[in-house]
Amino acid sequence: MNCSTCGNSIEDGAQFCGGCGSLIDMQGAGAVGLIEAIRLGFQNYSNFSGRASRSEYWWWTFFVVVVAFALNVLGAIVGPFGIVASLFGLGTLLPNLAVGARRLHDIDKSGWYLLLWLLPVIGWVWLLILDLQRGTHGPNGHD
Repeated sequence: MNCSTCGNSIEDGAQFCGGCGSLIDMQGAGAVGLIEAIRLGFQNYSNFSGRASRSEYWWWTFFVVVVAFALNVLGAIVGPFGIVASLFGLGTLLPNLAVGARRLHDIDKSGWYLLLWLLPVIGWVWLLILDLQRGTHGPNGHD
């Protein structure tokens, strides 16, 4: 079985991946929490290979949405935070693309599927459905 975070082979009964140190849940997929997802998102900000588990992807998305929302609310109240929100969005653009590509690799899809964001509504719904799917087990064409 392979780690869904980095794609390395995992020994039977292991609690952590030997390659990236991710916690392994009972089914063998990398289960990460909020802090671990944030760490992995910034640590692998330019890593478009390997896999990102559903938990890593969704905790990362939660972090980005909550922080962006908070900075935009503060920007509406106090002017300079609008600039901070824009800088945060720019600073998380590459990690967002990398986590998204690795999430698609986990379901055996190419990272190029991220271009579906360019199709309003239909592409967004399609990507949401893909991102909700359980990852594939074993090696795939994107490990």
